[in-house]
Amino acid sequence: STVNGTPGSATLAVDGIDPFDVVAFIAPLIGDPSVPNRLYAVTSRVYQTNDGAQNWVVISPDLTASLASLRAIAVAPSDSNVVYTGSRDSRIFRTSTANLGANATWAEISSGTDLPGRVITAMAVSPANPNTAFVTFSGFTFGSDMKGHVFKTTDSGATWTDISGTGPGGG
Repeated sequence: STVNGTPGSATLAVDGIDPFDVVAFIAPLIGDPSVPNRLYAVTSRVYQTNDGAQNWVVISPDLTASLASLRAIAVAPSDSNVVYTGSRDSRIFRTSTANLGANATWAEISSGTDLPGRVITAMAVSPANPNTAFVTFSGFTFGSDMKGHVFKTTDSGATWTDISGTGPGGG
């Protein structure tokens, strides 16, 4: 493979990422589909680069509880300012000011909802509407937890609907 023009070589691209942040074993890393060279990496905080991973800037406070990490992140294809992220402790956050970099503001959008108390595994945003997002949760429906695994919001996270269906493990 070729990285930075030299066959078989690679360069670490972690300048600006705090090595002491809590991080998932396989930390999510995504690109912004609308902004070339803009990437996002998550630990317990969200990092953004606008120069293809040469320099990273933290754009969120610690969004997790003790010893948790962010496990998923998604950028709205129709509005690069809108980014969703979700944590191991089942919390979901959203910003509509990602363009402000270090000055971006985040709001928890899972508080007071009836989402499962399980690990978030993936997120996606509608290609046409930045207010419509999807989130998936791990785990099994068991005991008092009979909630599904796939949830959708159409109002920026004010409400969530279980769209898991009735398949195996569905809610």
